[in-house]
Amino acid sequence: MFPDDGAPGSARHFCLDIEDLADARRRLSEAGFEPYDDTPIPNRLRFLCRDPFDNLIEFTSIQGDYRD
Repeated sequence: MFPDDGAPGSARHFCLDIEDLADARRRLSEAGFEPYDDTPIPNRLRFLCRDPFDNLIEFTSIQGDYRD
C-alpha cells in the first residue's frame, strides 16, 4: 500500500464546517472518540477525529480568509 491511498489510517479526509466546534468536540469525546488538534490554519479553528471505520474527518469553523 502507498501512503494516502485511502487505506485505514490514511491522512485523506473530508471536512465539515461546524458552527459550535467546542460542542462537537465535547460530544465526540463523550461518545468515546479521540478528537485531536493538527497544524493550525489562520482563521480556521479545527480538529480531526477518526470515525468507527477509521475514516479521518476534519471539523472546522471558518472565521475568514486563511490567507489573511
